[in-house]
Amino acid sequence: MKQEINIKKVVDYWKTEAERNYKIAEFLYEGKKYSDCLFFCHLMLEKILKGLVVKQTKTHAPYIHELDTLAIKINFDLFR
Repeated sequence: MKQEINIKKVVDYWKTEAERNYKIAEFLYEGKKYSDCLFFCHLMLEKILKGLVVKQTKTHAPYIHELDTLAIKINFDLFR
């Protein structure tokens, strides 16, 4: 039997985590830690996409880190 998930709660989780990663990225950028900043920007984008996956598919986001694969799941063209 498929378990129901609380879509709003899960989407809010991904949003909160993305916002947290953005703040860390800003801090790192201000400290001229550009490669570390870029890593946290990737994490932020990943979490935004995962929130959108949950919102559109009504299921948990997959345990992956590939932005392009997540974008495909929501029919979002990253290269528009």
